[in-house]
Amino acid sequence: MLTNKNYSMKKATLIILCATLIACNKTNNTSTENKSHNVVWAEKVKTVLPLEKDSLTNIPYLVEWNKYDKKTIFESLTNAVLKGKLKAYCNYPDCPLTIEQFKNTLDFWDSTNYVEDENNPGTMMSIPIHERITAEDIVQVRFDEHIEFDTTNYTFNNKISVVEFLIEKKTIETGEVIGLKYLFGVKLDDASMEKK
Repeated sequence: MLTNKNYSMKKATLIILCATLIACNKTNNTSTENKSHNVVWAEKVKTVLPLEKDSLTNIPYLVEWNKYDKKTIFESLTNAVLKGKLKAYCNYPDCPLTIEQFKNTLDFWDSTNYVEDENNPGTMMSIPIHERITAEDIVQVRFDEHIEFDTTNYTFNNKISVVEFLIEKKTIETGEVIGLKYLFGVKLDDASMEKK
């Protein structure tokens, strides 16, 4: 036979148990609903940010649309690589660079510079030039991105996983720009990427 005290305790325990089950079920449903409202627009897409100044740079709307800090982009990632916080690649995802190799990518002797030998006219000789890559040398940045659209809040979620830096490619003979040269890529920490 149940006493009033036992009955009240069992009733309270049963109410708490039911409330807990309902709360847990509601939490699970909410997280499932939130995930189902994210639509993947691009599993992986490469976007390009041109960083070179050209005749179009002075057009007012282009100036307004393209606000970036090239020095901050370049230096924040190169400093993170030099501190061992991020990994750089000479050709992402192949060819990871050691910190020493990365330093040599940024600071090197270019032996492709030729000048005429003053003591022997008509003869060309190699004069190595010390080169240091800076933010000013970067003419393009490429991003590997994952893009999702939230159909509930109507917002985008854009996650960048790799940033690649390109410089001008020039001919040895004349120094004429003939295209772009891949300098290095940096793999960002993808701990924030949801595991699927």
